[in-house]
Amino acid sequence: MNLPFTVYLDSNVISLIRNDAIRKSRIDIDFMYGFIEDSKNNENIIFPYSDAHLSDIVPSYKKGDCEFVERDLEFLSHISDNICICLYWNMQNPTFALRQPKEFFNEIINKNSNMIPSMEEFCNTLQGATGMSNVLLDMFKVIPSGICIENLSSAEQQYFEKNFPNTYKWNTFYNLMDDTINMLQRMVTDPSEYNELRKQFNDYFPLNKNIGNVRKNIISNINADLTKSPFGRNFDEWFLLNHKQYVKSDVCHTIVSKYMLLDFVGYASDTLSDKNKYNNLFNDARHCFYGAYCQLFITNDKRAYKKAKAIYEEVSIGTKVMNTMEFYKSCQEISK
Repeated sequence: MNLPFTVYLDSNVISLIRNDAIRKSRIDIDFMYGFIEDSKNNENIIFPYSDAHLSDIVPSYKKGDCEFVERDLEFLSHISDNICICLYWNMQNPTFALRQPKEFFNEIINKNSNMIPSMEEFCNTLQGATGMSNVLLDMFKVIPSGICIENLSSAEQQYFEKNFPNTYKWNTFYNLMDDTINMLQRMVTDPSEYNELRKQFNDYFPLNKNIGNVRKNIISNINADLTKSPFGRNFDEWFLLNHKQYVKSDVCHTIVSKYMLLDFVGYASDTLSDKNKYNNLFNDARHCFYGAYCQLFITNDKRAYKKAKAIYEEVSIGTKVMNTMEFYKSCQEISK
């Protein structure tokens, strides 16, 4: 039996297709919509939605725009035929299943608080779940963080002291977690925090301004740049070493983390704002992950397009990345 050809559409593409005025004015968007409609009679082509698509709708829900949310969910149901791709808790790989977007969305809303707990709250939660006393918290306060600060380069130490002040003074696991949580809280609520943090990094470890002109081996070129910088370490050494030490290695974490890291080191970076917050950037990374499990990932976000291509090439993922105009032109070539 032939497996279906899976096409993963980024949320920006779905938004364009849903807009009647844009569809009528752009041949690529009109063609994309027609292709989806024609494919409904072909069981060998599917357009799955994911929980990342649903997360993109959450901000509208929080604004109270119920009509917009309802319209989005109905359109998502229509395009996908309710075929969902999702990575469920404690699973290594995502699974495909039939699931109504509205039902799934309501589940996400009920579970999603978007609140990052403080270190004290995190420890209290663990204590409540395990029945442990304050011994757990005391242990965190004496266990070393695992980072040997004295072995860091001068530039690294400056950056570390500025952004992990408590860990720099008292190098414990507790302070490392506390500094990290505080940073995440600031970034999620205030886009300027992420922009400034990235700027600090780029000032210390600038990326070659011509890196965007390189068409292949992007991460290899970034590796070379970072190795020559005061940082003295390449892309993989800087992140993946700690990734393997502290995090269960899986495809999801690798793709999402590399996407976020590419943005952070200055490749195809998004400028965060009140309309484009840290959660949006993280969700773009999740779209990149789900796209890796399909044959085709279509996005009209130029920055997401570049980062996805770089990651798929580096991780040896066969998914083809296209924008809607490239998809239109490729189909025209095939039909000749």
